[in-house]
Amino acid sequence: MPIIKSTNTFIERSLNLVETNPSNITISITYGSQSKKSKSKHLQNNNDGKILKLKSFVSFKIFNSKSGELHKFKTFKLKSVSKILTVLGPHGIQINQSNNNTNSTNDEFKSIRGFGSILANKDIEENDNDGEQQQEIDESTQISNESSIKKNKKKKNKR
Repeated sequence: MPIIKSTNTFIERSLNLVETNPSNITISITYGSQSKKSKSKHLQNNNDGKILKLKSFVSFKIFNSKSGELHKFKTFKLKSVSKILTVLGPHGIQINQSNNNTNSTNDEFKSIRGFGSILANKDIEENDNDGEQQQEIDESTQISNESSIKKNKKKKNKR
């Protein structure tokens, strides 16, 4: 199967593949650089004498061993990598359903379930307690700092 060009298309097709048979899915993430193909590791000379920076890429493959279906996606953009890594997690994402019209004012979003929750066969809820946990961590570090100050004072008095 050829490489899919659109991030949203790749996500939707992969979602259908994961939902149909999650036990036979293999997900592969490959990071690479074009420097392997050139003589220089950091810069490449163009025919015009201009120097071009080489780009790194990330390739995603989702393969169903039972049906033999394979979806490939290759990108140079960090935003696309972030979007796909987020959908691979348990919480999923929302994608824009408009037909790539930038002038569209009524953007319709489709909520996509995370692949992690599909593979675990369980809905995973997002914790809203992060602020409370951070506050508990801050309080514990403050207590440990106060105790270390008291120890230092005791040592100074003994000297």
